[in-house]
Amino acid sequence: LYSSSGSLLWHVPTSADLQALWGADGQGGAEPPTPWDALESLDDNDEIRCLFSLPDEVKPECLDLWLLRDGLVLDRHGSRYCKLNLMRIALPSDKATLEFRQFPGGDFNQTLIIWGWVKFLGLLVTHACACAVVDGPGATLPETGSEEELRNFLQMQSDTMLLAWFRDVQNRLQPPHQALSTMRSSWELLWQRWLALATSSDMDEACAAWRSLFQATS
Repeated sequence: LYSSSGSLLWHVPTSADLQALWGADGQGGAEPPTPWDALESLDDNDEIRCLFSLPDEVKPECLDLWLLRDGLVLDRHGSRYCKLNLMRIALPSDKATLEFRQFPGGDFNQTLIIWGWVKFLGLLVTHACACAVVDGPGATLPETGSEEELRNFLQMQSDTMLLAWFRDVQNRLQPPHQALSTMRSSWELLWQRWLALATSSDMDEACAAWRSLFQATS
């Protein structure tokens, strides 16, 4: 934080700042200054400038990925264990990962289903990596999100067994209109539950209901 005249009001404490505050043994009891301390010393009409810095582990060339991750991720702690994990995409290239969890549960006694998912995801990773190749023909990402484009992208036409697995997976899915109807019904239940709790004295339950409702619409 800087004042309009350019004077430094507050900055994120460095390790040297904390060592000077707490001592080499870390036994000091003083709390580091916060931006709120700086703001409380200002008048209502004072103008300030805010400069934001990247975390130390994020390199400048990874800025776009870091902004993408922070724009899409709602829950930092739970987002590691969802279908698409973006938490590590902004790390240096030798440590960055894009993780996804696609396997359905309860089907591990069916060999064909396991084989199909392993081969399908392997093809997805292989062809996606080929899109990033600078030298050579590489691959091209689909222009639309249709099932036909996906099959063409993974070059599934020549593998009859994989196509059979793909059709079987499709048959297990709800039709789009039915899935949308189920989603709307679930959202309506969440909304009614929050309305009922919003006027109650149990604020913990009301807040939990609101978080569930917010996550369902995000």
